[in-house]
Amino acid sequence: MDTLHAMLIAVIQGATELFPVSSLGHAVLVPAVFRWSIDQRAPEFLPFLVMLHVGTTGWRSCAACSACPARRTRSPRAGGCSC
Repeated sequence: MDTLHAMLIAVIQGATELFPVSSLGHAVLVPAVFRWSIDQRAPEFLPFLVMLHVGTTGWRSCAACSACPARRTRSPRAGGCSC
């Protein structure tokens, strides 16, 4: 898998994260639709999927924490986000 393919799958993953769609499906369906020759049995494919999900989880936690109203108080005793 080259860098462009990885970036496109990551962008699609991030853009559709809020929809009730399997996130693993993006990594399987997108290459099939665009007829990319990506070997899903290659040893580097599973670590790519893991990092894709870790990145999405990190983005979601940062977005949720920055939107938390308790964060604005800057006090850990406020009882809200502890980010």
